[in-house]
Amino acid sequence: MRIVGARPHQVRVPGVLAPWEADGVATFQAEPFTVGVSDGVLADLRARIQRTRWPEAAPGVPWEQGTDLGYLRELLAYWAGGFDWRAQERWLNGFPHFRVEIDGIGSTSFTSGLAAAVGFR
Repeated sequence: MRIVGARPHQVRVPGVLAPWEADGVATFQAEPFTVGVSDGVLADLRARIQRTRWPEAAPGVPWEQGTDLGYLRELLAYWAGGFDWRAQERWLNGFPHFRVEIDGIGSTSFTSGLAAAVGFR
């Protein structure tokens, strides 16, 4: 992914306590970014999917011992040849995205608009 945006934004998060802050409001650097996966990465993914070495189907009723092999083959065939990643990028980039670091751990966050669009509450 590529990060765009010239400088990070200060984000104040009420209710998140940091040991050095008496007012109980932690401040994090939030850097905006857009989703952008290179053509090379997508080509590599498609090639790896197409080279999948399939096992024999598990005995018994499908889904009782894991993923149904027929379903998985159809899904991966769609990912390799029918899924429009660029359309998904455009949809995802319709929402603001930010990278933040909290306690030395990088994290990606998105706005409540995206969360609502995908069904999170």
